[in-house]
Amino acid sequence: MNALLNTFGVDVMPELQGFLQAAWNVLLVVALAWVVWHTCARLIRMGQGRMARSASTDQAKRVETITQMFRYAVAATILVVGGMLVLDQLGISIAPLIATAGVAGIAIGFGVQSLVKDYFTGPRVMLIGKGKQCLCNLKNKSTTPAFRSPTRHSTCACATAT
Repeated sequence: MNALLNTFGVDVMPELQGFLQAAWNVLLVVALAWVVWHTCARLIRMGQGRMARSASTDQAKRVETITQMFRYAVAATILVVGGMLVLDQLGISIAPLIATAGVAGIAIGFGVQSLVKDYFTGPRVMLIGKGKQCLCNLKNKSTTPAFRSPTRHSTCACATAT
């Protein structure tokens, strides 16, 4: 960084060299995170468009939901990694943060096992298209929804509906 400034005729005080180097590194991390996010967002949109072209209306809604979930997961990952890299460039030790996140993740993970299981099962159910509830169970206000499947309840009126 110092050599680059010297080529333009800028002489930097020695006290500011460390600050300018850190600022330059932070700027590079933020720019790289922005490029990665826009590249991933474009790839996600292309994949969504490709999948939605050959899908029915119901399947297109599922594709939209799944791509939105994927977009949020990618954004969160880029934000966390970029934030950690920025903190590291600013001289803040990220090792305690990573250790704390690991311990907290394990503790929280035991507490919300069923919620996490449902979160990871949801996209799978959306992909295979079994997320519609049986209409007769909704009319009877049953607490356990039956999924539309001819093999599970062939006597149901909605088993023949598609």
